[in-house]
Amino acid sequence: MYKSKLSSDPTALILGIISLFILLFVCCCGLLLPVSLALAIVGWVMAHKSIKEYETNPEVFNSNSRSNVGIARILCIVSTILNGLLILVFAVGMLFFQSDIFEKFRKEFEKQNGKNIVISVDTTANDTVEDDALYQEKSQDSIAGDSVEVKL
Repeated sequence: MYKSKLSSDPTALILGIISLFILLFVCCCGLLLPVSLALAIVGWVMAHKSIKEYETNPEVFNSNSRSNVGIARILCIVSTILNGLLILVFAVGMLFFQSDIFEKFRKEFEKQNGKNIVISVDTTANDTVEDDALYQEKSQDSIAGDSVEVKL
């Protein structure tokens, strides 16, 4: 009697291997961690469904196919755990170093442009002609200095 393969025999195994490959060799900066995590979760769900399928009717399916799906499930579980830990490490690292990173970007931006940029928003709705004259004098004075003021 011919025994068939499980529905996700090669697919779950391939997803688990790709997920671990991305995790271990490609993902040095953490940008591909969500992709690797998604592949591992999809592979894990597919392997779990195939194992349930095998348990309901084991005489129809090949035992080698069951072992392949079992290996795929283990690979996907390991990849999911490692991806989750690395995402947690990156998130905690970003929380601790967030203010320092933004301060470095601001200083580098000011160094490249050579000016301090100040943005102010005028929220007065009922201004008069005298107020307009005061605002024009103030904006002309601020351009002469080292900083630029932008009125919105």
